[in-house]
Amino acid sequence: MTTMKQAWNERAEENAMKYILETTNQVAFWDSGKAAAKELAELFGNVTYCEIGCGIGRIVVPLADKATKVYGYDISSAMINQARMFGTPTGKLQWIEGYGDGEELAKLQDVDIFYERLCFQHIPTEYLIKLLKNIRLGMRTNSLLLFKLNIVSEDDGRYWKKLENTNTWTSRGYTEEDINNILLENGLKQLLKLSSPDLTEFGQHRMIIRYGE
Repeated sequence: MTTMKQAWNERAEENAMKYILETTNQVAFWDSGKAAAKELAELFGNVTYCEIGCGIGRIVVPLADKATKVYGYDISSAMINQARMFGTPTGKLQWIEGYGDGEELAKLQDVDIFYERLCFQHIPTEYLIKLLKNIRLGMRTNSLLLFKLNIVSEDDGRYWKKLENTNTWTSRGYTEEDINNILLENGLKQLLKLSSPDLTEFGQHRMIIRYGE
C-alpha cells in the first residue's frame, strides 16, 4: 500500500492532470469533468455520490452543485491536497484520503452511488478485492457501484495474473469469469452494462448492486 500511495503522490506532484486524463490543457480537463458530472446527475439525479480515485476533483467538484452530497476518495495525499484548492470542503463536498483498501469507505452509510473512472484498472488485484469488500460494507441495500475494467483473454499481457502487484500503472485486464467471481465473493452482482455512445465518460461502465446482508 505504501508503494501505491507513494507512486500516485509522485505522479500528482509531477503533473496530476497528465496522469488523470493524459492532458495538460486545463480548460479541456475541467470541461470534461463538468460533462461527466452532468452525465451522472442525468442518470441518477440529486443523490449522494462517492468517487473512488477522485484525483484533484475533476468530476466531484462540479458534481457537488448537482448532488445532495459528494465524497471524493483518493489514496494520494498530494492529489487530495490539490483537490482542496479547487473544491473547499462544505456540507456537500468532503475529501477522504485513503490507504488503498478502502477501510474509510466501509464507514460511509449514506452513499447512493459509488463510482470510479479509470481507477480500478490501475489497482493491484489484491487491493482491488479488499477495496470491493469495504465498498460493499459502505453500501446500503440498493446502493449502486459503477466501474469499468478491461476485458482480456488469459493470453493478453495485461492479464492480472501476469502483472506484479507492485505495478500501479499498467492497465490490468480481467476475464468475464474473473470479474463475476470477484463480485460474487464480495456480495455484489451485476445489474447491467451501460452501453451508450451518448455517454462520454460512463458509456461502457458496469452497474453493480449490493445484495444480501
